[in-house]
Amino acid sequence: MQSDRLAHDFLRKVEHNLEYHFQPIVNMAHGGIYGFEALLRGYQTLGFETVQDLIGYAAGIGVLDSVETYLQSEALRAFAPLRARFGGRLFYNVDPRSLSAGSLAPSRLSGLLEVAGLDPSGMFLELSEVHDFSNPEASRALEDYRHQGFGFAVDDFGTGYSGLKLLYESKPGVVKIDRFFINDISTSEKRRLFVATVVKLAHVLGSTVVAEGVETEREFLTCKEIGCDLVQGYFVAEPSDQTTAFENVTAKVQTVARRDRRRHRDDAPIIQEQIRALPALRIDAEMHAVLEAFRGNRDHAYFPVVDHEDAPVGLVCAKDLETYLSRPDDDEQMTGPNGGSTLREFVTPCPTAQLCEPIEKVLEIFAVNDAPTGLLVVDQQRYVGFLSANALLKVMNEKNVARACDENALTRLPGSLSMNHFLSGALDCPGSAWAMVYFDFNDFKPFNDQFGFRQGDRAILLFAEMMTKRLGRHAAFLGHVGGDDFFAGFQDIDFAVVEDLVRNLLSDFNSDVADFCPTEARERGYIMARDRSGVRRRFDLLSCSAGVVELPANSSCLSLDGLADTIAQAKDSAKSAEDGMAVVHAE
Repeated sequence: MQSDRLAHDFLRKVEHNLEYHFQPIVNMAHGGIYGFEALLRGYQTLGFETVQDLIGYAAGIGVLDSVETYLQSEALRAFAPLRARFGGRLFYNVDPRSLSAGSLAPSRLSGLLEVAGLDPSGMFLELSEVHDFSNPEASRALEDYRHQGFGFAVDDFGTGYSGLKLLYESKPGVVKIDRFFINDISTSEKRRLFVATVVKLAHVLGSTVVAEGVETEREFLTCKEIGCDLVQGYFVAEPSDQTTAFENVTAKVQTVARRDRRRHRDDAPIIQEQIRALPALRIDAEMHAVLEAFRGNRDHAYFPVVDHEDAPVGLVCAKDLETYLSRPDDDEQMTGPNGGSTLREFVTPCPTAQLCEPIEKVLEIFAVNDAPTGLLVVDQQRYVGFLSANALLKVMNEKNVARACDENALTRLPGSLSMNHFLSGALDCPGSAWAMVYFDFNDFKPFNDQFGFRQGDRAILLFAEMMTKRLGRHAAFLGHVGGDDFFAGFQDIDFAVVEDLVRNLLSDFNSDVADFCPTEARERGYIMARDRSGVRRRFDLLSCSAGVVELPANSSCLSLDGLADTIAQAKDSAKSAEDGMAVVHAE
């Protein structure tokens, strides 16, 4: 009787003290909310340091089944207004003790989902590396969940003991990289390398990657550059039980993503031209409808399959249905009410790529997956079309042609079109501070005329190499506008640092390029050559000048023409400056 009373009192405390807060998981490219993780709150008031301690105590007094039922119901109840407002999936943490004891029985959870109006594909079960899911009971339960269409996410990746084994065996749709590796990733090469390796491995396995615990913009941008797909952390939003707390999440991420101008061109139009808009089948479609779709479209070797939110699940291929497609009048054994097959049994994985991703990354996703047919393209996490292997080749060819048209043949640096694209992007991000630097050689024509084009090309290549080496780590953009004109753009960097970088580059280049002149010319400090009128006269040794424009955050210089005029003004002033450098502070 005493144990019954203890169990009853504990359940009452659970119901009165435990509640869920939620933290959004957001797409790094466009800010769309992918889902929410349910985070249990209030267990400390019951005397437990961790959720795992609470679960262990509940199991010990024989009420784990009742506790889990309440927690599942409460998570679904609290998630309902978020789903109604933002959509997205529910991420729910799973303890292997609950699976082993049957507290998280698939049939029970499916029943709760049905009451809540949520499809199993809209719920991800989070499996933490700090737990052991290898016992037979837990393994069987996970397989049952998978069969019913639940998603899986590996949580805390990189910190537990199950590691790659859990990643391999659970076949997760999502991999969440632990905060330990995200902390200071923008300055730690080791952590950057680790995360980049995990991202590539996860993408090979067909998993989406979440950078977990992101707290700063620099961490966000570094994870995005490495290739993480989704982000979760205080930088985006703190956990909350209020729906209004997440109203501005998408806009915030979109603003930061727009400020990230590492991709100088938008490849979406090129990709969109080659996408084949294959109609998609829903994962819950009746099998007779699937068969009819193939029979009515004999030229289709496969159809994309999507979940209830139009997110890709994979492909269903005609070759896997050959036995049934050859029997147009007898589908009963496949679709009958007594144990007939379901579409889920015939879905094969297919890699996916974001429409807004650079072509190079799309090609990498295709290359590392064993998917000779192609890949599915998504926008805002929703299926938009199929990109075949042949279409990928066309896309890459178009990108290479476009790049070759703008790329400088000598230095291989981006040209004026890319520079204008960069400047336009900067004006689209008024919240950032920018520094624009226009480099121009002094007395290049007489140098070229006197010593020949070969020597002139050597001087240009020297500057391109020095600029790339000295400024590449700091600049958001480096370009060769043409001839002896170069350009560098900086984003959100201390302007004094930019000035020092440019001044040192000019000094070193002017010193090194002097060696391209004969000894006597260097000793006297000038060369003799003909001017544009054909008159032979004295010219200074070849050097470089730089016009530097500071564009503060929220500048009123809102037009591309206005910014171009300001840069031209700085360039002209630099020509007459004693140190070859002129600074203009735009307003």
